Amino acid sequence: DPFKIVKPMSRKAALWQNCTNIPVYYSYPKNLPASYVAAIRLAIDSSVGTLRELTGLSLRAQRVPMESPSTQGSILIQWVESSERLDHNDIGNTRMFSIGDPAYITRAVITLPLMILEEFEIGWAAGFGDTVSSVVVHELGHAVGLGHSSERSSIMSTSHQADTYITPVDRVIFAHSGTNPCLEQ
Repeated sequence: DPFKIVKPMSRKAALWQNCTNIPVYYSYPKNLPASYVAAIRLAIDSSVGTLRELTGLSLRAQRVPMESPSTQGSILIQWVESSERLDHNDIGNTRMFSIGDPAYITRAVITLPLMILEEFEIGWAAGFGDTVSSVVVHELGHAVGLGHSSERSSIMSTSHQADTYITPVDRVIFAHSGTNPCLEQ
């Protein structure tokens, strides 16, 4: 049972409603080196594309100014200069907001430190290995309602290694995260 391996992000097992476009906004500080900007864009584009493919959700990436507030119906990825906004051992952090019964996700905010651009490989293959893109896919997994996996090599594991990849169980869980129907408001 894949649901025993990957836990939901919230106790209510909230998911996005799969009936609307979900913008994935991202921001980073001004005056970054061109290599950082290129690495961020590569990680965002490959990760959002991977998530769109895995979930069936209508996701699109768009850059916004730094310190833009998160908005209803969106995912915001904030690249920050220090890890002060993160817990001690976290590489990234995702806050998810949900309402309703059954619950559905209304917005999510992901915080990623720029230091991961130096500590992780800049790879184009989102979801494979110890890459920046794998970290972004992992945090986006939280943003669509997934918790951590007990499989050591899973993209949703609590740590990333050279053998990290999107496992068959991950594929089932990601696909499930895109199945929430529209609810009448």
